Amino acid sequence: TLPGYGDYRDTLEGKLPSQFGEAFPMWRAMTLDAFDAWANGADIGPVGFTFSEDFAKAWKDFAPLLGKPLVVVRVMIRPEWVVRRGKIEELELVIDGNQISFDTLEVV
Repeated sequence: TLPGYGDYRDTLEGKLPSQFGEAFPMWRAMTLDAFDAWANGADIGPVGFTFSEDFAKAWKDFAPLLGKPLVVVRVMIRPEWVVRRGKIEELELVIDGNQISFDTLEVV
């Protein structure tokens, strides 16, 4: 573990509920292969989710140009699942994907 990470996580976990509640919606655009792997119980690890449904859908619309069809999912995130802050410009948090049960993912 990195020095200071525990304090960083405690701060994040402590502030998120006051800003967003005990559970809050987030979205992720992912490849169909990644979606299938999650469905089959793969070790997911840390993954980025965005607070912006529009941003996730924009990635989905852009992806075919890269030859990789994507699916967008919505899930309710709990503060204790947050690993770290992600990219500010993408309104992102990095979530421990192994905390999210596949059956709670909602394809949008």
